[in-house]
Amino acid sequence: MSPTDPQKSSERLKNVSLVHYQRDQVRRLPAFNKKTHKVPDEVNSRTEAFVAKIAAQPVREDLDRVFAALRSAFRFKRAEIESTDWDAGSGAITTPYFRYVSSVSQDEQVAEEVVWRRDISQITDLDQVLTENFAEAFGEVFDIVEFAPDTPIDLEEVVDRVESIEDERVWIDYDRHLTWCEVSLEDCDEKVRITQDSFRIIHGQSQSPRVLVDSLFRIQNRLLGYEP
Repeated sequence: MSPTDPQKSSERLKNVSLVHYQRDQVRRLPAFNKKTHKVPDEVNSRTEAFVAKIAAQPVREDLDRVFAALRSAFRFKRAEIESTDWDAGSGAITTPYFRYVSSVSQDEQVAEEVVWRRDISQITDLDQVLTENFAEAFGEVFDIVEFAPDTPIDLEEVVDRVESIEDERVWIDYDRHLTWCEVSLEDCDEKVRITQDSFRIIHGQSQSPRVLVDSLFRIQNRLLGYEP
């Protein structure tokens, strides 16, 4: 059975997201005023709120653009597509087939930088994500596929399983307290990063949804023994 067979994939894609991250400087946000604003030198609730506030405009513009593109590509009726502005700096568009989220936040590690995350989640119909309509609306934007399980991933079990493969083409790295692990596969360009909360495959460049989903099922099967 193909990894992208709709009958089996619909359930498996419940916790899957297609993601793209973009980093930028706080001072480059359009609403940043060089005369009155100060670039943050730390990360706290105050600086996070400040970044969210000045990021609201580009997020709204992105949501406006995607909303128009989805209506044009899929011919959605008013009752079939809903757009919601959440807190400043984030919002979502919900369709019958998936949800699109756009958000900008202060980087947790680098105070003067922001991270813009765009993602497709809550996929209920994989066929629609693989259509030309989806490609027309988004193009090849996403370069990461994430799986967020309902229960935490047992990292010890993952590491032990990968190390038991005893294949020089497979290398696993992890931190001292095993809060994350990264797997490198000699014959794959993708990077695999696993935490208790997510199984993430990072591609070197933007890919089609089919390539992203196939890579998730293929690598999960190879490393964790999941059936495709």
